[in-house]
Amino acid sequence: MEHRWGIRQPLDVGIKLYVGSKPPKLCRLLNASSSGAYVLTDTPLPIMTPVQLALGWNHLQHTDRHRIAAYVVRSDARGIGIEWQDFAPLPVLAMTDAPEPSPFEDSLDRIRAMAATNGEMAYLPRSRSSGASGSVHRGA
Repeated sequence: MEHRWGIRQPLDVGIKLYVGSKPPKLCRLLNASSSGAYVLTDTPLPIMTPVQLALGWNHLQHTDRHRIAAYVVRSDARGIGIEWQDFAPLPVLAMTDAPEPSPFEDSLDRIRAMAATNGEMAYLPRSRSSGASGSVHRGA
């Protein structure tokens, strides 16, 4: 029986998957919802294994500074199903629940407003007009 909160959105996003103190493994995020995701990986992991993932794995991206904590809830021959440690992490919402553009405000502005409300601005990239390409590290 499905117990997912939110609608599963199909994706194909490169991620870095961190398991314990091992080096990160490059994987693909195939879908995600507010409560979890499915990760394509050839590394089977036991149920309840804590993991962290960082969106993107391009050498120009520095998103691994903002890891999303999760744990394994299912495993099969193609990959693992994970559940987010914190419901609806902002980086996931930005990918899966991106608001539709409206004549009144830009989608990115709406995502930034949601981030500001939740005190999570560090998860968003700085605007191109600021000349910066990364974001400030958010303390734990």
